[in-house]
Amino acid sequence: MKTTLLACETLRNEIEAVIEKNHLELDLCWIESGLHNTPKKLHTRLQEELDSISGCDRLLLGFGRCGNSVLGLRTGDYETIFPRIEDCISLFFGSDEARSTYGREHAAIYMTEGWLRGESNLFAEYDHMLKKYGRETAESLIEMMYGHYRELALLDTGVYPIEKLYEQTSGLENIIKLKRVCVPASLEYLQQLLTGPWDEKRFWRIPPHSEITI
Repeated sequence: MKTTLLACETLRNEIEAVIEKNHLELDLCWIESGLHNTPKKLHTRLQEELDSISGCDRLLLGFGRCGNSVLGLRTGDYETIFPRIEDCISLFFGSDEARSTYGREHAAIYMTEGWLRGESNLFAEYDHMLKKYGRETAESLIEMMYGHYRELALLDTGVYPIEKLYEQTSGLENIIKLKRVCVPASLEYLQQLLTGPWDEKRFWRIPPHSEITI
């Protein structure tokens, strides 16, 4: 059975680690990470990829609901499987519930090396505001957007030195003024997506030639 994985570039480090560990043979398609902030554009981009996929029996989606960007997608001549979660953060926590519990207790925003590498990371966001509005307004906007958070949670997925991520995010403390903390993350859910079994409590299984209406 031929399997294709369509996933967000944000997850590339972790996905490649799981593939290598389990000696998997998958056709890989990557979606640029910057589309997460605009679910309609992400939906359109996902549909373009779904329409272009052929010759596979099973499609694994390395996405959650992602702002309902998967809602209404039309599948092709293959079964489609993806996790029952909101987004990649929940994937690393193991569930939406575990992610929500941590968020309520710590008022955190999250980052991995993959998110930092993406086109719409916090550094890029601040730099755009700085150029467009000037320092005073940019700092005010950042305060409005992130002032209610207390922590910048660096997710340690185990596929890169967490010290490197601390070094890469050192300047963020001066921008968003959040305490950086290391939070252990898990690849168990991601591995189950890539290898199965796909329990219906954790995964959506969409038949061929269907519309995703979760």
